[in-house]
Amino acid sequence: MELLSLNRTALAEYDAPALAVLAGLTPDPGVAIQAARRNGLTLAVDGVYVHSKYDPFKEATQLIQKAAAENQTEEAASHHVHFGFGLGFLAEADAASFAGPILIYEPNPTLLLAALSSRDLTDLWRQRRVFVRTTEKGLRAWVRRHMGAMKQIQLLFSPYHRRVHGKQLAFLLETLKSERNRAGVLRKAEETVYKTFIASTLRSFPWWTRKRGVGLLTDRFLGKPAVIVAAGPSLEQNLPALRAYRDRVLIFALARSVPLLERHGIRPHFLVHTEAKDYLPLIYGCSNLADTVFLLSEQCHQGFYRFPHQLTLTYQNPANLFSQWVVGRYQGLRRNFIPTAGSVATEAFSLATLFGCSPVALIGQDLGSRQGRHYADDGRNRNFVAGEADTRRTKGYFGGQVATYAHYLHFRDWYAEAVVNYRERRPDQRFVNATEGGAAIPGFEQITLRELLATEAAPEPIRFEPPTWLTGEMTEMVADTALQRGLIEEIQAALTAAEATLDGFAADCRHWQNEPPTTNLANLQQAFETLSRFSAAFVRFFEQLPFGRAFLPESFVKAEQAAAELDENDHLAVFGEERDKLIETAAAWRSCIETMAPIVAATRADLDQPIN
Repeated sequence: MELLSLNRTALAEYDAPALAVLAGLTPDPGVAIQAARRNGLTLAVDGVYVHSKYDPFKEATQLIQKAAAENQTEEAASHHVHFGFGLGFLAEADAASFAGPILIYEPNPTLLLAALSSRDLTDLWRQRRVFVRTTEKGLRAWVRRHMGAMKQIQLLFSPYHRRVHGKQLAFLLETLKSERNRAGVLRKAEETVYKTFIASTLRSFPWWTRKRGVGLLTDRFLGKPAVIVAAGPSLEQNLPALRAYRDRVLIFALARSVPLLERHGIRPHFLVHTEAKDYLPLIYGCSNLADTVFLLSEQCHQGFYRFPHQLTLTYQNPANLFSQWVVGRYQGLRRNFIPTAGSVATEAFSLATLFGCSPVALIGQDLGSRQGRHYADDGRNRNFVAGEADTRRTKGYFGGQVATYAHYLHFRDWYAEAVVNYRERRPDQRFVNATEGGAAIPGFEQITLRELLATEAAPEPIRFEPPTWLTGEMTEMVADTALQRGLIEEIQAALTAAEATLDGFAADCRHWQNEPPTTNLANLQQAFETLSRFSAAFVRFFEQLPFGRAFLPESFVKAEQAAAELDENDHLAVFGEERDKLIETAAAWRSCIETMAPIVAATRADLDQPIN
């Protein structure tokens, strides 16, 4: 027990999650620690050796040398990932020659307990760069958190684990692949659409902060069937079946699917929308939305808030920095943060789950193309532009391989992870992929929609009475309006102060151009202090308004601001370098403010208008 205590203490200092699984864990009688025939200890599970029965450390060293010989690349590995920990010999041998982080997936936690109880591994833990995970959820969380830094990965496998734990090895490899894809998709989204999302969240601020949240419907439809109607190319084949049960199943529509639903005489109960771009033309003229409840995210285009319909309930995106900023200032403006992969369909899925629906079925969620088409009703829903680098192949709904795209794989993987989390809370909740086309989605049952609804549709039409305003809610909403103005005016004040700072810095730069600082250290010191104050003001602005970074020019965000190699004694050269950098910073900052100012001004004006 003394060794276990020493190891636990050393691990807890930097990696407490590694110990969480050990709580309440008891030794496995099938795990036998015994003396190796030549050197040290070895380990067997149910009579099968995990390490060499002769010299486990020598075996581990040879595995490291073999892996190094087989993985010679131009770019050195930034991270090593091990499959199997056992008694820790492979980790020790690797740490002796590799200086970077080492992630270890040990799918049998009793082996980690055996290692901590039988060997002094404190030297390994004190390096604070060896991380052991024993659960799928823990492994995925670590990889997701660190994927941005995992530029080049080298894999090392325990031969025993490779033979015995094939399913877990497949999970490890798929996790690394899927998390790298996820990071790439999110990075691309940040570069291409994040500014649009933040701008739209600002412009829709007067609407989403004056509407009640979707939390009002939490568990309101417990056990009621729901169908998420995405607009993939297979959608139309399922609409006759949906029409037959349209009153006995809750229908969550996306804007792209509304016209097709109208043609089939289907009125959706809910319309879910999160797009920041103006997608109103997709639903203009549609007559099937008068009684539909709109479930709109805070970043949704303001036009959807204005569109005639029964009721609006709002929700928030966990990755939206402006939304987080607002809630941080005032919890009264908090709506439900809804899990999402960034697509409207995944948000509709999360909302149906929040409302207590079961089963929740997907139709039109192909997550792939069909005969070159990305959407149903392609006369109205145009294909998105996808380059060759975004094209992928994946397992199809009916087996085999189908064409898909990087962002679709991200959505697929999100669904697979989400259903695991939802089932932990409600083991009896059912999730069905009734698309009958496109990509398979792990964790979902595959049943035709007609078969599903024949047994799961509600016996009577589902009635939905919209929640009414309570007197206290109305009073609170009036109070919130004054606070909303205050938040926007706080942003305006920060923009005004920043403009004054930029004007002052521009004047200083003109002065230095006319009268350059000399080698006089007093003059240079004063100039350096001016640069330091400006730099600090830039940092403070984005600490105050972190969402403002979305409006910085992309070229500035991507620029490598590497310091030039200058003679530290050449103070004038150092000053010139720092001044030039901050002139570039000032230009980017001014561009940011000039983009934000009219958006914020328009939002402030809308706050003085009545919002229906």
